[in-house]
Amino acid sequence: MQQTHMALLALCLCIAGCGKKEGLEPQDQAKAPSRPAVSDSKKDQPKPTPKKKTPQPKTEAKQEERILWIYEAGEHVDSSPAIGKDGTLVYVGCENGNLHAINANNGTLKWLFYTDSTITSTPAIGSDGTVYFGTGVWGEKIYAVDGKTGTKKWEYKTGKSELGVQSSPAIGKDGTVYVGSGDGKVYALDGKTGARKWMFRTRGGVYSSPAIGTDGTVYIGSDDNKVYALDGKKGGKKWEFETGDAILSSPAIGDDGTVYVG
Repeated sequence: MQQTHMALLALCLCIAGCGKKEGLEPQDQAKAPSRPAVSDSKKDQPKPTPKKKTPQPKTEAKQEERILWIYEAGEHVDSSPAIGKDGTLVYVGCENGNLHAINANNGTLKWLFYTDSTITSTPAIGSDGTVYFGTGVWGEKIYAVDGKTGTKKWEYKTGKSELGVQSSPAIGKDGTVYVGSGDGKVYALDGKTGARKWMFRTRGGVYSSPAIGTDGTVYIGSDDNKVYALDGKKGGKKWEFETGDAILSSPAIGDDGTVYVG
């Protein structure tokens, strides 16, 4: 149908055109004035050649890396470093059972304290500079060492366990040292003498490190899948919360008192 309409339309135009030509004399037809040829300046002008962009070198802000020093501990270091109060010494434990005190300015050894077990516990520094840490596999001890000289102040033996004390101590405002042990217990020790103040038993190994609230509450996790809130002075349980698996991470406490743990 579309082709038929187009043919009819062309036919009508042809007939109309023929009739108009017959009704006009040649002298009566007005000649249309011819338009002067106007050049299209845009078309006549040559197209500008696009400028080639010169590739610029990429400038990357590189931070200059500067290694101040490297210290060879002799074995794997799983313990995290702790920095002394005056910033001059760095304390770190090693798998070979040594606690290293390293000069912070040049990486040289200040002193070495040897234990009879591995050290994965991260040292905690008391207000008087005393260094507290635990020993791991078959060691099961908590040590207090003079931060300046490396002299042992005291040691405390926890219960038997395969992995020992991997928890890192936390120090209360009154100097009490709180720490967990693979024997399933949380200990509160006198920071000056090492005497036990109290002990709290869980149903699994305690490898989580304690966190202390502003009111002195001690929060810690256990392999029994629970998070505990303990009274810092007497060791009584305030509450417990059961999760779906063992708690190896250490709790963090928000400004509003919320306890976060993985």
